[in-house]
Amino acid sequence: LYSADGKVLVAKIEREWLSATPKYKFYYEGDFNPFADFTAEGSFLDRTYTFKAGFGATIARVRRSSEIFNDVDSYLVEVAAGVDTAAIL
Repeated sequence: LYSADGKVLVAKIEREWLSATPKYKFYYEGDFNPFADFTAEGSFLDRTYTFKAGFGATIARVRRSSEIFNDVDSYLVEVAAGVDTAAIL
């Protein structure tokens, strides 16, 4: 993710390829940060994901809610206090 002018890398997302389930690592400050700020792991088919901080604590959960209307997807997002909600979304 780059700044609005496209010159500065402000964050990056990497997929961990040697994982049993899809796992993504999120880094603030782009390439200057060698350690992931948080990770997301879950099931693409079930539409459930757990976000964990770099030290392993669960900071958010996202799951697909039951459909009230046909052809409409709804998600339940739970974010821990003090966590950047915009970064999770």
